[in-house]
Amino acid sequence: MKPSPPSPLRGTPTSKTPVGRASPRAALTAPLRAARAFDAALAFVLDQTRLDSQCRTLILYGPEDCNRLLLLLPRLHRISQDTADLIWADEASLKTAQNNLRYGLADLAAYALIWATTGQPNYVRGCKGIAAARLLYDHQLVLGDRHTDCTSPTTPHSLKFRVLFEQCGEIAHVIDQVQHHGLAPGNIHVELIQVAAVCVAWLESYELSREGAKGAKAKA
Repeated sequence: MKPSPPSPLRGTPTSKTPVGRASPRAALTAPLRAARAFDAALAFVLDQTRLDSQCRTLILYGPEDCNRLLLLLPRLHRISQDTADLIWADEASLKTAQNNLRYGLADLAAYALIWATTGQPNYVRGCKGIAAARLLYDHQLVLGDRHTDCTSPTTPHSLKFRVLFEQCGEIAHVIDQVQHHGLAPGNIHVELIQVAAVCVAWLESYELSREGAKGAKAKA
């Protein structure tokens, strides 16, 4: 009985993948890994943060966007501190610094999501908006319109923070445009979803790093 020819999807077992290029298997599974990382990151945002508590806080501070912005800034400041702690962490404090940053990102993403979906019965529309924003961001990376891949575990955390900081600044700018220049209020919600999407992308890098570590252990 003749052996069956190798599947074109799996590639030829005897050939070696050129250095610097992904294997056919890796190329095929990359979208699946990315999808799993996104699902895990978004689930972490929804599961690990106190959504009800944040909702009550927003109600307490009222509907004014400037007041709500005041609550966003301490969360961004916490992420800046956690990022710095992680960059200079030693081996003993590395895991703690990573967890602190993950929870800080999830907290900011949840706050932005709640703010953006004020008046809506649930977070479904907001989550769909985050997914769409993530797809757009990836497309912009391919086109070269953006240069910092926040989902990549190899991208320095300082660069990821710069992207997040810039996006949070856009919220303040749009609030000013809405209040003084007649811009539609819906644009604030768009920018809030963008902030949540950057946080989720950053969290995805943790999921991809974990999956890579598991794969390396399995091969060992």
